[in-house]
Amino acid sequence: MGNLTEEEIRDRITDGYDAMCDFNEKGDYKKSFETLFEMWDILPGNKLEHEESYSVVVGIIETAIECKNKEIMAEWIDKMDRIAEQREKETGDKGEKEYFHGKVAYELGNYEEARKNLDFAVKNGWRLTEYDKKYADFLAGRTAETVPESKSGNHEGKNDSELDEKLYKKITGLCDRGEQYADTGDFGEAKRLFLAALEYVPSPKYEWEASTWLYTALGDVSYLDGDYDSAVNYLNEALKCPDGLGNPFILLRLGESFFELHNNEKAKNYLLQAYMCDGDRIFEEEDEKYKKTIEELL
Repeated sequence: MGNLTEEEIRDRITDGYDAMCDFNEKGDYKKSFETLFEMWDILPGNKLEHEESYSVVVGIIETAIECKNKEIMAEWIDKMDRIAEQREKETGDKGEKEYFHGKVAYELGNYEEARKNLDFAVKNGWRLTEYDKKYADFLAGRTAETVPESKSGNHEGKNDSELDEKLYKKITGLCDRGEQYADTGDFGEAKRLFLAALEYVPSPKYEWEASTWLYTALGDVSYLDGDYDSAVNYLNEALKCPDGLGNPFILLRLGESFFELHNNEKAKNYLLQAYMCDGDRIFEEEDEKYKKTIEELL
């Protein structure tokens, strides 16, 4: 196992993650944990520092929560804490550690600790999804019996909460791994994982919110990788999906990609739309050359 290449490790993790989801769907948690622990064992060196450690540990904790295995939750949450702390140092994003710690504390009956951690996570931008409903209800002081049905503000497509829970976990698991690779500059592997996630979105894909952020992610990593033609193709697909039209980030990346392709007319068109949607702040972290392209139009 120690002689596996990084590419072989990635492939083993991807296959293992799919197998884990299938085992969980069948309720065969013994096989699921066996698969996850095998995935952990193939990670070389200091496992907690390996780029795939996050995916494996998240899988272990989420599976333990699903089957209410408190022993495994308690054993692995410290590893999650250390991985999340390192990710926070690298990205500056807060709340991930507290999100997982809060969920595990809730399952272990440590409600005061759960409330403190979940509250911190939410206040720092961590979104509780439909599949975190019991934690959101707990945080809001509601019971499941008194919570009104959620209403989606999106009338143009299907909300992610309508996806089968197992399918949703497969998609978000692959996306989490893709974002991790994108953060380290491995855009090719990030794109492969985003495309794999997109395969799980039911047809017609244009009806699902998940397609909006997957096509956007694909366009973003393609742009960052210098593949501007692919970026334009993916971002145009994102525009067709729910809430894609008028999304300032999609418009920004389209404008920047057309700029790099020397299509100045389309570059100005999309960059100006991005500016009209979000003002100066849309250009705050971008190369100043893009805003200069539209200064004469402002």
